[in-house]
Formats: sequence, C-alpha cells, structure tokens
Amino acid sequence: LDPGGTISGTVYEADGVTPLLNMGVDIINVWGVGTCTDQNGYYTLYNVPLNASLTVTTGGNGNWCGGSRDY
Repeated sequence: LDPGGTISGTVYEADGVTPLLNMGVDIINVWGVGTCTDQNGYYTLYNVPLNASLTVTTGGNGNWCGGSRDY
C-alpha cells in the first residue's frame, strides 16, 4: 500500500474562537479516514491520500460523533 499523509486542525464555531467538540470530520469521497473532534475541537485524519485534491467536511446530518447537527 502507498503511505498516507495526515491532516489535522481545529473546528470552531462561526466566532472563530469557540471550539466544537464531538464533530465528525471526513474527507469527501475518501472512505475510512473520518474521525471526531476532541473536547478542544481538535482532530487528526490519518491515511490521507497523497498528491490529491481533497475536501474536508464536518458536522451536518451525518454527524455520527454526537455533536450538533447545526453546523
């Protein structure tokens, strides 16, 4: 298998200050790399395809981590 990269960051409310916990973070059309944000809104996605254009998403109706679906 080809090695994968990582993407990490923090998910915030619209104010840009308040972190959002328990938010699902996924990459569109990439299976098996989703995760949940921690209590500080932080996440890390592993095994991310290299040299590809990717779209990272969070929240919504598919929020399987238990956080708000309002984002």
